[in-house]
Amino acid sequence: MRGIKIVLFDLDNTLWDHTRAQDVAIRKLAGKYNLPAEEFAMLYKFFNDKAWRMFARGVFSLAEMRHYRFALSFEALGDVATGLDPICINDEYLQIYGQETFLCPYADTVLGTLAEKFTLGILTNGFRDSQLKKIKSSPIAEYISYFFPADETQFLKPDERFFKFVLDRINVSRDEIVYVGDSFEEDIVGGKKVGLKVIWYNPEQKQIKPHQYQCKPDAEISDLRELIDILE
Repeated sequence: MRGIKIVLFDLDNTLWDHTRAQDVAIRKLAGKYNLPAEEFAMLYKFFNDKAWRMFARGVFSLAEMRHYRFALSFEALGDVATGLDPICINDEYLQIYGQETFLCPYADTVLGTLAEKFTLGILTNGFRDSQLKKIKSSPIAEYISYFFPADETQFLKPDERFFKFVLDRINVSRDEIVYVGDSFEEDIVGGKKVGLKVIWYNPEQKQIKPHQYQCKPDAEISDLRELIDILE
């Protein structure tokens, strides 16, 4: 790709291993409160995903979303979770989760190489406090020049208003920007809505049905190191 000046990245599961950190935090809570770890992890993932979708539609506030995911998990667990306070457990979860620093493979070395030639930034559906904590606790912090969390943009990807907010604040042509993310719907579809070049980071080799979306990425990678050759 020629003419690129800025490389923007999604954070969770693109640069930072959200799935692993979430699993570790939930299992630590399960151990502390004598909850069945496998069942708790499965229930939390189900209700957390549902809560985020409801938050994205404006059904929940952030506080309601965070309460809901644990309240429903505890209800489904039954007697073993009796007496656990969803709000207190959520606060404890966020503290544990934020302390886990698991970068995706090669994220730090790839960003270090790219930072020598490009300006780098992060776009995330997460929130400033929790996402900055993760970034600052990892080696990638020194490479990041732009940071746009959901509570600053007031929208969630793939809403094109999220991306327009970002573009309005980056003073270069969109032809000089490439965006890299792992979620086809949030990152690839969202980026394409505003005419960005997009690269799909797809380490699990997920298959997207041709009729499912009316767009395709400019490139697809399964290893972040592939970015170096694509961009240089």
